[in-house]
Amino acid sequence: MFKIVRQKINKKEDKERWLTPTSINAYLRCPRKFYYRYKLRLGTKPNIHLVRGNIVHKTLELFFKFKLFKATEYYAGLRAAALDLFDETWRDHSKKLQALDLRAQDLDFYYDDSRKMILNWLHLFLKEEPKDFNPITEKRLFSKTHRAYAIADIIKNGTGIPHIIDYKTSKSMTMYDEYRLQLAIQSLCYSEDKGFIDHRVGIHFLKFPEGLKLFKPSDKANQYAIEKIKFVRANIQSNDIQDYPCTCGGWCKKDFVMNTQH
Repeated sequence: MFKIVRQKINKKEDKERWLTPTSINAYLRCPRKFYYRYKLRLGTKPNIHLVRGNIVHKTLELFFKFKLFKATEYYAGLRAAALDLFDETWRDHSKKLQALDLRAQDLDFYYDDSRKMILNWLHLFLKEEPKDFNPITEKRLFSKTHRAYAIADIIKNGTGIPHIIDYKTSKSMTMYDEYRLQLAIQSLCYSEDKGFIDHRVGIHFLKFPEGLKLFKPSDKANQYAIEKIKFVRANIQSNDIQDYPCTCGGWCKKDFVMNTQH
């Protein structure tokens, strides 16, 4: 029989905790998952979807950091530069990829699939006439009122109306409830941070050539975000594992590296 070794939990930290779309969705998906990750702070088990997602996100972040879009005006040159950057980022993650112990053909599949995502993104990017393009990447947006924050993968201002976009490497373009809540929280934080100016929020499903889906935030969406933040905060004050029931059939435990003792 094994049992979890509980780490010391800071009660003050729970009262002052800044919530994010990830932590809120973790609780809504399964309270026990929230307990494992945010109360016990257990390490998460790596998987190809997380590692591949990090590689793709990092590639696009570096694309703007190095201003590759200003280095060449020709598609062939820009395509080569983007793919070279992806290959370098993939190599930088080689140890993490090898640790997954995947079959060579499976790893090749995810490599090719990820390269296609970069190209899908590049094709859409080139339609936006990027000569004067100056986006903000990996931007933290805060709502001090609700002690919540969200990270925008990219904020684009080229159209005059800011677009706050999150990249997804998922295999479908389904707008799950957790995605909608993420966008609502991003909009709430952006509105408070920037003064409630007109903006759009969206998901860019990188697996698809026309994978960008934009939405105009509504007062109803903002209220929905506020309600979920308050609901989760009210339910995470306890430090007793019994107050965090598993609602996923035990799958949550498989996501974490359990510290155990006999």
